[in-house]
Amino acid sequence: MTSPPASPPASIRQLLLTWAAMLVLLAIIAATDYLPLGDYRPWLQFGVAGLIIALLVGFWMNLATSPAAVRIAAFAAIFFLIILVFLSFNDFLTRHVDLSPFQALPSIPAPM
Repeated sequence: MTSPPASPPASIRQLLLTWAAMLVLLAIIAATDYLPLGDYRPWLQFGVAGLIIALLVGFWMNLATSPAAVRIAAFAAIFFLIILVFLSFNDFLTRHVDLSPFQALPSIPAPM
């Protein structure tokens, strides 16, 4: 049984352009911290982070030209990572926070 032909390695120019694009996207994420975006900031940052991941998968990992078994393993890993993130987020949203006695706000103002 012969193995499929290996995909040609990415050129240095392509890798550098991908790296530059990822740095620009990282700068966009950092710049959004200083913009008055309100509740849209995390969604914009998650979207840009998704673009960075897409660049990594598409150009540096060469998943498009990898064998099917490698692609299945990569997508299974991403799928289970997403499940873990959603389970953690669900725990965060449904957990009731009890304040300790030293964290409770006093009923009378502190003396001056």
